[in-house]
Formats: sequence, structure tokens, C-alpha cells
Amino acid sequence: MCSIPSKMLLAMESIGKRFPGVQALENVNFDLVEGEIHSIVGANGAGKTTLINILCGVFPDYDGIIKLDNKIVKITNPRKSRKLGISVVSQEFSLIKDFTVAENVYLNSEPRRFGFINKGKMNNACSHWLRKLGIKLDFRKKVSTLSVVECQLVEIIKALQSNSRILILDEPTAVLSGKETKVLYKVMKDLQCQGVSIILISHRFEDVFRVSDRVTVLRDGQKMFSTKTNLTTTDEIVDYMLGKQGARFTKMPTNRSERKLFSVKQINTKKLCNISFDVYEGEVLGVVGHISSGRHELMNALYGISRIQSGTLSLNNICTTIRSPKDAIKLGFGFLSEDRKRDGIFQYLSVADNITMPFLKLFSKMGFLLYKKISHIVQEKVSELDIKTTNLSQHAIDLSGGNQQKVILARWLSNKEVKILLFEEPTRGVDVASKVEIYSIINNLTQKGNACLIMSSELDELLLLCDRILVLEKGSIAEVLNISEISKSQLLKIIMGSSNN
Repeated sequence: MCSIPSKMLLAMESIGKRFPGVQALENVNFDLVEGEIHSIVGANGAGKTTLINILCGVFPDYDGIIKLDNKIVKITNPRKSRKLGISVVSQEFSLIKDFTVAENVYLNSEPRRFGFINKGKMNNACSHWLRKLGIKLDFRKKVSTLSVVECQLVEIIKALQSNSRILILDEPTAVLSGKETKVLYKVMKDLQCQGVSIILISHRFEDVFRVSDRVTVLRDGQKMFSTKTNLTTTDEIVDYMLGKQGARFTKMPTNRSERKLFSVKQINTKKLCNISFDVYEGEVLGVVGHISSGRHELMNALYGISRIQSGTLSLNNICTTIRSPKDAIKLGFGFLSEDRKRDGIFQYLSVADNITMPFLKLFSKMGFLLYKKISHIVQEKVSELDIKTTNLSQHAIDLSGGNQQKVILARWLSNKEVKILLFEEPTRGVDVASKVEIYSIINNLTQKGNACLIMSSELDELLLLCDRILVLEKGSIAEVLNISEISKSQLLKIIMGSSNN
């Protein structure tokens, strides 16, 4: 454990930012001590991204002042921000897959000799950073061969080699497994001991309480609360994040019937072995396991992304075949991928197009789209799911993560034939308020007799939503658990125990 110096490094005072029709930030104060990890939390739209973009020079037109080392600075562009020693590692990696680790770290800042890149010096410098941070990674490896956490670490080294004093990490653990997250935590603590200050943006309370020294809560563009992390609790932070809208989600009584809606018998794929289970009307069935357990492969197989080599599928006691997502959709399946930006939304299409895209035949006649019908159903779903959008023509990429997820939900709810929803990490990267809304949507679906399969890494989420849980291990079902008979600690022990066999 390293001591935290008291020297103030950064002070953002009375920061304000207005966009047309929206006050994104109002009189926000934020400070950062040298060698400190300071978390910023808040619901989507709270102002976190805007505050960070001001610090990174993305929004040069802002109210208030910024001080570094007690000197006023004006950050007018990202280059100025980097020159001042401020770097950001965003959720979207900027690495070139066919380049090596060292080539990515020193991209556009390669050491040169006689005008040519000095690869020896570059490799030695990269090796120095890897040793300094205790990262066991070969600088000669191509990025295309790296894991997600290794890519994240390369991004961090890339930022640090430019003499960054302030490192901003935006949702760094969103796509990491538990083991990978621990690796990142260690690197963050090592950086802190070396005097680097870290601003952590995260929706995960585990991140906040495991590594940060202080936490600041934003809501509706204002600073609501700031304290040392060890002096607060999750419940207190949630209350400040949600304010008056902070009604907590409570699980409604199960609506699971004894009527089988869907059955899987002895299916096999390249990564799954003899998988069998039933899904009942009104049931929420959880799918859990380590990253290599086969959980993702099971969801892909049910949606026709992965080929089923043998076994049978039955829907309403009638044998059927799913060879493609098109087959799955025809049979009444909907799918929410864990990577919504890559596999879920059409980023540069409108909210209306995103909702109706798979079912255009339902909204057309003689080859012509029925725009009034489209507008009616889209407006109905936007209102029903409380999707925050300026208009139906707004691009999906401009929505918050929670609203993007609700747009995908609206897509499947717009077709009454969809009866089985496959959710992969349904609340990953969304704020607490959006989580509550998504949980309520899932609950309402099951109350109507629909069934949901939920693959989630969050045990609390599974225990709150599910009736039963399938525990997968090495491509097979290790156990089937009833929620009424299991606690969080027992579930964790089962998952961890299965990995040690």
C-alpha cells in the first residue's frame, strides 16, 4: 500500500458547458491529487463524458477555469491536453492489429536515426515500460494475437510513454473477465505508487470500491456528492446518482408456468457437448460460467450464429431446426449481443430504422414501406421503453449506452411473434437508472408469458432476475440451480469450484 501525497495536481472550478437546448454541465468542481485514483460516477447523461471531454480538449468552449499545479491553463484541443500530460484510454481501442505491441505504443512518436525508425531503441523502450509495470507481454507480438486486457494494457503504456501525469480510464473493465480485471487493478495500483494520477469512469461499483481513493457523483450536469471511498456505501452513491427517481427494482413474483416453451436435447457444436435443458413460459433462465465455459457459444447456437452439429430443438413440442439468425427470428427468437455496437445497433442509422430493420415486411405493402405504420409503432415503443432521443431520426450512435440497449429491445418488442429473448450481458456499460428500467422490461415480458435467457457476469443480476441458472463448464452443463435454493456466496463458490476441477 503506497501513501497518497497531498499535493493538488488538477482543479476544475465552476465548469459549465451548454449545448443547444441542453445544460450539460453547471458549476461543477472537481479536483485530483497527485498519485490518487479518483472515480467519477453518474447515470448516463449525468455529464461525466462532457467533463472528461473538456479536460481532453474536445470541447474548448467551456465556462470556468482549469488549474494544473495551481496554474490556470486553457485546454483548446486534444494536442494541448496531451502536451500538458493528460491522456485518455477509451472503451474503443485505437490499436492497429497488424502492428506489434512496440509499434503501437510508439505510433507517430517512433525514435529515429538518420531519418529511419530505430526499431532497436523502440523495442528496448517498450520493454522498459513492460518491466516497469510488471506486465508479462512480448513487445514483438502482434496486437491481433492479444487478449482484451492485454490490448487495454498496451493502450495504457501508449499513454504513459508520452509522459502522462493524468490517466483517464473510461469503463476499463467493461469487457474484461474477473481474472483480467484483477490484472488491471494491479497495474492501476502500481501506477498510483509511481505517482500517476488516475481518473476512473466506471458503472461497476466493484471498480470504484476496489481501487479508488475518492468518488465524485454527478447528476444532471451537477456535482452532487464527493467523499473518500472508504467513507461511503453503494446505497449512498446510488441515492445520489438517482435522486428522486431512485426507486429500486424489486423482483415480481415468478410467472413461470409448467408449460414448456422450448427444449434443447443433446445438442453439440464445436465448443458445446451434450447440452440439454428446457425453458418454460414466463421463465427467466440464467446462463453463467467462466469466459471459456461455453456460455457465449450456447447463446450463438440458439440464435443460429454457430452451427449445431447434432441434437434436437423443440418449440411448443414441435421439432425444429435453426441454421441461421433468419431461422431463429422466424421461430420467435430475439437476440441482444454482449457487444451492442458491433452486433446490435446500426450506429449510423436512425432510431426508427434500428427498431424496424429486421421486420420491414411487417411494415410494407406491395414492396412499399408504410411510413405511417412505422412511425406509429416506433413512437409507441420509444414511449413505452422511455427511450431518450431528440427525435426518431436521431442516429443510434448518438444515444447513451442504456438507450442504445433499449432501442434493441424495442426492435424485438415491435414484433408480437417474438416469444424468446436471448440476452448477453443486458446491462453492461449502462447506468443504474437504465439497469432498473431494463430489469422492469424483462419482468414485464415474463409476466406476459415470454421467456428470457440471460447470460450475465453479474451474480446479483442473475439472482435478482432469474428463476433458474445453468452453470456451464468446459462446454457442458455442470449444474442447474433453483434461485430459491441458492445464495450469492454459494453461486460464486459453485462457479469458482467448477473451474478448479
